Amino acid sequence: MKRQNFNKIRNINDKVLMSLESEAKDYRVTVEERLYFLVKSNGNKYWQVKYKNIKGKWSLKSIGTFPMVNLSQAIEKLEKFLSELKKVDASNKKDAKDKKYMLISLMENWLPNKKRLWTEKTYDKAIKSIQKHIYSTFGQRDFRDITSKEWCEYFQSLVNELKIPTQMRKLFSYVSEAYDWASIYCDYNENPVKNIKRFLGKHKNESYKHIKLSEVKVFLDDIRAYPIKNISIGLELMLLQFPRHGELRQAKWEEFDLEKRIWIKPASKMKNRKEHRVYLSKQAIELLQKLKEVQKPSPYLFPSRDGIDRYMSDGPFTEALKKMGYKGRMTVHGVRYLASTALNEAFSEKSQVIEAALSHRKLGVKGRYDKAIHFEESAELIQWWADYVNNPNKYQRTKKPKKLKKYRKQISSVSHI
Repeated sequence: MKRQNFNKIRNINDKVLMSLESEAKDYRVTVEERLYFLVKSNGNKYWQVKYKNIKGKWSLKSIGTFPMVNLSQAIEKLEKFLSELKKVDASNKKDAKDKKYMLISLMENWLPNKKRLWTEKTYDKAIKSIQKHIYSTFGQRDFRDITSKEWCEYFQSLVNELKIPTQMRKLFSYVSEAYDWASIYCDYNENPVKNIKRFLGKHKNESYKHIKLSEVKVFLDDIRAYPIKNISIGLELMLLQFPRHGELRQAKWEEFDLEKRIWIKPASKMKNRKEHRVYLSKQAIELLQKLKEVQKPSPYLFPSRDGIDRYMSDGPFTEALKKMGYKGRMTVHGVRYLASTALNEAFSEKSQVIEAALSHRKLGVKGRYDKAIHFEESAELIQWWADYVNNPNKYQRTKKPKKLKKYRKQISSVSHI
C-alpha cells in the first residue's frame, strides 16, 4: 500500500500496517494520537511515541518493532508509557517544589539583592564564604526545618573550633537576611536565627588589635624610624587619616587634590559603594609630597613590587609592624580602630561626625544630608587627631578641636556632595 492511500483507511489494523510500502526515504504515519508508525527505507517498521521531554520539547521514543509488537500491544505500551510519564512529571514538580525550599535556593535568590549594594570584591568574597561554610553544611536542607538550636550550635562552632569570629558574624547576618527575604520569596515568615545572636557571645577580633592611646607618640616615632621610606610614609598616613587600609593601598594619585586638601575616594573602591570625600590634614599633605619624591612613578601611591600598574599588598605593612616590634600588639586594621576609639572617647557627643569621618554608611536622604553637613566637622576632627598624634601633651583629649578657620573656605567649597 502506498503512503498516500493510508490516510484514506478508517479502520487501521495489522494487515494494513504490514502492507505499507517503503520509500526512498524514511517516513512515519499517525496511527493514534501520540502513536506513530515509522517505515524505514530498508523496509523495517517501528512504533514510536511522541512526548514532551524534561526540557518541555517534543521528542519521539521507540516502543518496539513491527510485527513483533502488533497494533494492540503498541497501544498498551503507549498507555503505559504515558501513565509512567505523568508520574515522572508529578515527581519532577514535587522535586522542583522541594528544591525551592532548599537553603541553597533561598540564598541564591536573596544574593542578587546584595550585588547592587556591595562592591564586586565584597560580593565575590561573600559568595565564597557562603559556599564554603553554609552550603557545605545546610545547602541541601529544607530551610524551614533547620532549627534555632542547630543554627546556634553551628555559629558557635565557627568561633570555638574554626576560630573565625569575624567571618561568623558576617555569615550570621547573611543567613538572617536570607530568612527575612523568605517572606517575599515564598511567604515564609519565620526566622530561626533572629533571636540567637545574644547567645553567640562577643569575641575580640585579633585583626583589630591596637596599642594603648598613651603609646601613640612612641608608635609614631617607630614608624618614622623605619628604614623603608614609602612603607614608613604609608603607615603614618594610615595613622593620621585612618582609612581602611585597602583604600590607601589601592589609592591613585588622581584621587588627591593637594591644593584643596581633599582625597576623593571613588565609589568603586568603597565598602558601601558611595563616593567619599576626606579632608587631608596638613601633616598628611607633607607626607604625600614626600611620598612623591621617594616613590617610583606609578598611577598608585603604593605600587606593587611586581609592577607599577598594580597596587601593593598589605604584606609589606604587616611585615614592617613585626620588625618594629608590634607583632601581637598592633595590626594594619588596628591603626584605624585606634583612631576611632580615641575620637569616640574624646568626642562622644560627635558620634555622627566620627561615623562620617570613618565613611560608615547611612541610608536615605538623611544620609546624604549628614554627609554634606558633617564634612567640615569631620575635617576638624581629622586635623585634631593628626595634631594629637604628633604632640599628645599639647592636644589633650579633653580639649575641643580648634576651628580650622584658615581652611574653612576651602573645605566649604568642596563639601557639596
